[in-house]
Amino acid sequence: MSLDFQAFGQSLQKIGKNMMQTAMFYGQSKMALHQSEFGFGSIWGGGYMGGRNGGYMGCCNNMWNMYNQQTLNFAYQQGYNEIAMRMQNVHNGTSGLSGTIPVEHTNNPAASAVPQGIDTKFGEAYEEAEKNQQSFNFIKPELAEITDANEKKTVYNQAFTALGQSLLANVDKNSGNQDGYITLEEFLKNEKADTDATKKANMQKVFNQLDQNGDGKVDYKELTAMLAMYDANSDGEISKEEFAQGGQSMLNGTAAQTLQNKYNELFPKKTTTTTEEE
Repeated sequence: MSLDFQAFGQSLQKIGKNMMQTAMFYGQSKMALHQSEFGFGSIWGGGYMGGRNGGYMGCCNNMWNMYNQQTLNFAYQQGYNEIAMRMQNVHNGTSGLSGTIPVEHTNNPAASAVPQGIDTKFGEAYEEAEKNQQSFNFIKPELAEITDANEKKTVYNQAFTALGQSLLANVDKNSGNQDGYITLEEFLKNEKADTDATKKANMQKVFNQLDQNGDGKVDYKELTAMLAMYDANSDGEISKEEFAQGGQSMLNGTAAQTLQNKYNELFPKKTTTTTEEE
C-alpha cells in the first residue's frame, strides 16, 4: 500500500492547528473565568471610577468584547458547551465563580413608599458628585462637632435616611412612575442599561443586591443601606476612594452581606416585650 505523503502532511498540519487552537482556548478560557467584570459606566456600580481603576476596568471589558468572545465562539464550535456557558455566566455575574456570592434575601418588610413632592436636591447632588468623580460631603462637619456617640449615631442615621429618600425620589422622578419605589425596569432605564445586554446583566446583579428582601423593588431603606456602605468610615462623607471601593463590591456581586449589615444598623428591628403598659 502506497503512502500519500501529501495527505499525511495535511493531516499533521490539521492536527497541529487543532492542538494550537485547543491550547489557546484553554489559556483564554482560564483568563476569562478569572477576570474581573467592572466598569460599565454605572453610578450605582462605581462605573465612574477614574484614573488607574477606570483604565483597568475598561480594559477588562474590551478584553471580553474582543478577546474572550473569540474564545467563546471556538468553545461552542468544538462542543465545549459547558465551559462556554460557565465563562458566559461568570461574565454576566450569574454564577458563583469569580467571587460572586449568591444573594440570600432577608425577611424585612418593604419600607413605606417615598411620598411625591419630596425634595430631590440631595439625591441630585449625590448623583452629580459620583458621576463627576468627586467626594460627596454630606454631613461631615456637623458630625465632627458632636461628641456624644449615641447622638452622633442618631444624627447620622436620620441624615442618611433623608438622603436615601431624596435619591430614590430623584430616580423615580427621572426614570420611574413616581410611586415611591424603584423596580428593575426603572433601574435599568435610569442606568441606560435596557438595550446593552452586558451592562444589563451587570446592573441586574447590582439590583438583586440592593433588593434585599427580593420583592422586586428597591425601597428607600434598602437604598440608604447602599449609601451607608459607601461611607465606609461613617464620617458623613463619601470620598472618591469610597465610591470606587463600594462600586467595585457591587459589581463583584460581593456586597449583599455588607448591605444587609448596614440595613440592620440603620433600621434595627424593634424588640417587643410584654409589659403592663403595652
